[in-house]
Amino acid sequence: MEPYTAQVNAIFKARVQIARETSPDEKIRAGLRLFEMRCWYMKQEIRGEFPQLDENRVQRILFERLDSQRRMDEGLLYQEVTFVTIGQEKA
Repeated sequence: MEPYTAQVNAIFKARVQIARETSPDEKIRAGLRLFEMRCWYMKQEIRGEFPQLDENRVQRILFERLDSQRRMDEGLLYQEVTFVTIGQEKA
């Protein structure tokens, strides 16, 4: 095993151990912090694209983008599935 691969594996194992020791409450808080941080970055990107917009309009565009992403995720999540049983004939 290459030294780099061994180091990557050690880091991964350490992160898994930390995740196992983290309480469910702390995992939720961490998720909320990550979401808030990502929203802050998205607002900075929107301001970079549209420097003339006020805070209310930046917030509205952020909500629109989040909603668009949610709809795309749900569209990928909730796809119609057809099951076929092999060996059974249709009536």
